[in-house]
Amino acid sequence: MLLPVVLFLGIATHIRVVEINQAEIELMLAMNRLRNAYLRIAPALEPYFSTSPHDDERGLTASYLLARGLRPWLRFLANTPTVIATVDAALAAAIAVLAVRKAGAATSLAVAMGVVAFPAVWAALFLLQRQSLSPLRRSKPRFPAPPDESLSAVRA
Repeated sequence: MLLPVVLFLGIATHIRVVEINQAEIELMLAMNRLRNAYLRIAPALEPYFSTSPHDDERGLTASYLLARGLRPWLRFLANTPTVIATVDAALAAAIAVLAVRKAGAATSLAVAMGVVAFPAVWAALFLLQRQSLSPLRRSKPRFPAPPDESLSAVRA
């Protein structure tokens, strides 16, 4: 009876971390816009900024310093919501296996239920996690990065 409670706590934690990430993206877009305003008012401040003044996807990526380091899919696999979703999916699979075995089903059916439960729960949590990018999708960039500007080398 304890495993479903732990699964509930894991899913609730995943949802909350996704909400926090969404708020972080919204705040990062706002900070990029403020940096843009500062640079328009006082261009001499540019050497003091280490992140992007652009509020498009490239600017947000540069501000998160994702341009350097891990590839996006590796960063996705290593981020907190993905790790929590993976643990939740494994827990759901274990619950499914134990429930089917408790009902007296064959081991092969129990394993099959676990194999189905893991990707089903992980996919559902992944779809929720994708919503954390909605601020970026909803927001029309006001200060996009010029096409010829390289953001891969964010100000050092």
